[in-house]
Amino acid sequence: NFSERNKSGLISSLEAILKLQIIKKTVLSLKTTKFDKTNQIHLKMVHELWDALRPGSKSINPENRNFEEIGFQGKDPSTDFRAAGLFALYCLLHYCNQNPTRARAQLKLSRNAKSFFPFSVVAIRFSFLLYEWICVDDLVDNLILSSQTNFDNQIYLLFGLLFSSFCSFWKENLYNLTNFPKVERMIFEHFRWHLKADTLSSFN
Repeated sequence: NFSERNKSGLISSLEAILKLQIIKKTVLSLKTTKFDKTNQIHLKMVHELWDALRPGSKSINPENRNFEEIGFQGKDPSTDFRAAGLFALYCLLHYCNQNPTRARAQLKLSRNAKSFFPFSVVAIRFSFLLYEWICVDDLVDNLILSSQTNFDNQIYLLFGLLFSSFCSFWKENLYNLTNFPKVERMIFEHFRWHLKADTLSSFN
């Protein structure tokens, strides 16, 4: 017969498994939901992103906004969300709303000729890599389960750490786009090292 302690441990383990399943299903659902430029909610979100990054340009008619100015590949941002769907948009919008001054400085950095990178495209790339990591990495599972914050905040925190670290590396070394795979690999190796060492708070 199970003791009360064993029963409690089993229940806790089952609850943890259920929590992870719910989290991963939620992320998968967002990732597989395509950005639809005819969907008013999706459009509202992408224009909120514009307003967060270009507050002085809020008066520009939404139909006339050139999304290349905030780091998309073209005037129509919908094509850039193909890899990570709405998960990328949620990550990027939350990051820019919660860190507006930092995000605008990083956008300015990305538009400098000496340090150019497509701001939103790179952020979407990191959201996709984070999605893949959430799906397969036990260290991320452990971090999510041990967190005292809710799921949304924890995922957005991870995204923010990754993207901000990328921008810092890029700025310090004045990389160019040919270096992107190398920098991406460095960020994730550095990030995973901190996860293993339980020193994520010092990751930057």
